[in-house]
Amino acid sequence: MCIKERKKIFNFIGVDEFDSEIINTTNKRPVLLSYICFDSGYKKQVEILEQIFLKYFNGLLKVFILKEEFISQRQTDELRMSGSPEFILFYNGKEIVI
Repeated sequence: MCIKERKKIFNFIGVDEFDSEIINTTNKRPVLLSYICFDSGYKKQVEILEQIFLKYFNGLLKVFILKEEFISQRQTDELRMSGSPEFILFYNGKEIVI
């Protein structure tokens, strides 16, 4: 799948969009926030995420991938992210904890 098609499935999100797209929203669909390290495994991890999304969740979730510049010690501490890939599910602006 080419990058142009990927943008239709996933939205890339940075610091400026985070509050408006994740926290201060009441979505009818849950929001899956993903952090995938921009390293040699990035492309393969995104392809796996695409396959899972298209097979099981197409239209049921809104999916964001964090832009690399979003990741800092402060954001990873607030979101309790400790590795890559990392996924957090939000609904109506709140993290769903299972």
